[in-house]
Amino acid sequence: MKLLIATTLLTLLAIPASAQTEIERDFDTFVTWFSGNWDNEIQTFNESIQGLPDDMRHGRIHMKYQAVTSNTLPGVLFVIENYGTEGLQGDLNYVSVHHFYADVERQAIAHELWFSTNGDWNYLAGNADAAADLSAGDYRFNQQCVLYWKREASQFKGATDPGACITTEGGEDVVVEATGILSRGDLWRSDLVHDTSGKRIRGLDEFERFRKARFYSCYGRHKAADGGWVNFKDF
Repeated sequence: MKLLIATTLLTLLAIPASAQTEIERDFDTFVTWFSGNWDNEIQTFNESIQGLPDDMRHGRIHMKYQAVTSNTLPGVLFVIENYGTEGLQGDLNYVSVHHFYADVERQAIAHELWFSTNGDWNYLAGNADAAADLSAGDYRFNQQCVLYWKREASQFKGATDPGACITTEGGEDVVVEATGILSRGDLWRSDLVHDTSGKRIRGLDEFERFRKARFYSCYGRHKAADGGWVNFKDF
């Protein structure tokens, strides 16, 4: 009897965790890594130092990714505040909403880009939790343009299905090839837009490279015009 029990336990231990458990575990890691502030300032600075022509440079972007649990849908919504050249201290450019969930059938993390049916998402700035109550009538998305992220060692790689993401710009059909790479401290992304003949309309070969932004306080003092010292605190 003891031998039978021991054999049974060894057999159970040898059975791998279910695929669903694995993708759910990956999903939790993905959400943790994706959350936070991202900035491509290092990339734009290096491009300026290298003297790249304007049409080969990336614009400065600072993004604030906030995870929100939906009251009606599986997975997580990300409310993303997008800022420009001055970073988080500058003006808000726009707000976007993305939906992520574990697609068990594909063993991947599905990534939908939502568009507001009521204008834009700017009302969610500083009020991301309000996205939890979004319902089907509040958004639309192109089902052909879903990115699928899969974990490979210490990073996630995401991409749309080749040739599948077809949308309309200026009354003409275009093909979007979206790809991304996510690790604990880096986010790379690329969106290339072609016409149906394969001619590129928009996008650079080089990925946009974002680093996880971390904020700190800096204290010190400097000399004033009258020769005295002035204390300062900067962020």
